[in-house]
Amino acid sequence: EFTKRAYLNGRIDLTQAEAVIDIINARTETSLDIALSQIEGSLRSAILDIRERLLGFQARVEAVIDFPDDVNDILAPGESSDLLQGIRDELTVLKNNHENPRIFREGLRMVIAGPPNSGKSSLLNALLNREKAIVTPIPGTTRDLIEDLILIDGIPIEITDTAGIHQTADLVEQIGIQKTLEKIDSADLLILMLDDSKTPGDSECESLSAVFESCRETKKVLVVANKCDLVSGNNRDPRIPEPDIRISV
Repeated sequence: EFTKRAYLNGRIDLTQAEAVIDIINARTETSLDIALSQIEGSLRSAILDIRERLLGFQARVEAVIDFPDDVNDILAPGESSDLLQGIRDELTVLKNNHENPRIFREGLRMVIAGPPNSGKSSLLNALLNREKAIVTPIPGTTRDLIEDLILIDGIPIEITDTAGIHQTADLVEQIGIQKTLEKIDSADLLILMLDDSKTPGDSECESLSAVFESCRETKKVLVVANKCDLVSGNNRDPRIPEPDIRISV
């Protein structure tokens, strides 16, 4: 209520008003520092500076149009394009820099997906350093989404362990796989987990290939081959993407 009154009465601008809720919702020291910088007017100052230069440029252009004989020399040849290109570059930097505060403020969404029994839950437990997910040698142990939060370099990361992607007649598993695909769509990073100790079947190859192809153009995908200590010399199916890293959870 007080923030709303301050904004409506012109005491703060919209960027500062937005920073108030960012301070309240800050989950890390870094996100808090960014919000404090914004409420102090860092973004506002940059925008006002650009606005003042544009208004000054507009006044000179209008003067040349209205009084060409008197003030024709206040705009040097090429000055207009140089000025506007410089401002455009500054706005591009501001736009690009907005993405980093968003990451620190909202965090990143990371999804671990792959075929059943490839080690997804083991990786989740290892990253969290505690037994969050049940791990058994039985394929299909995880049937629903398991989520938790970790901090890496001040960035909050929401990790989601998912049901194994494969073709199945089990209704419960089908629902779990559908939830997995929906979660992948909203992820910033997909860890595609493979079992390096065996060659996947045709249905797994088709499913994994489809997920990989649909994601690699829109989000970051890290292909991880697990159980590298159990590699049996099986030939890799060409439909399966080449691993970026091999591990043994």
